[in-house]
Amino acid sequence: MHSASVATQPAARCPALLKPLLSWMSPAQDVVSLNYWVLKELGHPWTKFSAGFASRPTLLAWGAKNESVARRRFEQEASRVLDDMSSHAPGAARAWVLKDARFARTLPLWWPKLSQPVCIIPYRHPAEVASSSILRSVAVWESYLVAALSSARALGCPTLLLPYHGWMRSDEAARAQLQVLSHFLQAAGVRGLDEPPPWLLNATIQRSAQHQHATQASLRVTAQLTASARCLWKRLNAGSALDQPASSTGKLCERNG
Repeated sequence: MHSASVATQPAARCPALLKPLLSWMSPAQDVVSLNYWVLKELGHPWTKFSAGFASRPTLLAWGAKNESVARRRFEQEASRVLDDMSSHAPGAARAWVLKDARFARTLPLWWPKLSQPVCIIPYRHPAEVASSSILRSVAVWESYLVAALSSARALGCPTLLLPYHGWMRSDEAARAQLQVLSHFLQAAGVRGLDEPPPWLLNATIQRSAQHQHATQASLRVTAQLTASARCLWKRLNAGSALDQPASSTGKLCERNG
């Protein structure tokens, strides 16, 4: 069994800030490649979700013709990744980070191999994500967040929601959010944490005029948001997004926004 923190959403500063606090962060390509392959074997495009996944995320069914072969390959490659992570951790009490947006869907497969994992879900305004992503899609933002929330809820994973704007608003707000992150990890029983060094925030977060301009430009597409995306955004900021399961259609809010 392995100890880990799992970050399930991209486009935020959380994984970079976690690295100095913990002992090791996963080589991104190893985890991403395996998760991509898993999703292909499950028979679903990585941008879409099978019917009912949001309400029953642990019931993943392999779509490969040779299911036992696919499952065995996943078991072997996942174990290799986790053994490598543990080998870099100085002492059994040290924790480390796995990060990939696709954990929103694949975490139920990794779950039996993890010991006392915690889940961290960074989130960003859907209009900002849509304006900076390849797909320009608010629907993908909503699908992945609902999947991350649903997987964490179904698995009983201790979960922290961290807003991107909490890092970018000001130095004071970023320091406060870093303390929230540190306290969450301690309360969840993550051992071997280092005290956040004074230089961490300045070295990790760069607030620039270009970034602020891009943010303002992205907000112009806010009017295009669906009612369910608006509702999810409100619930994320209110801290209530984990309070109830998603519907079978993959929505946390069906009618109101």
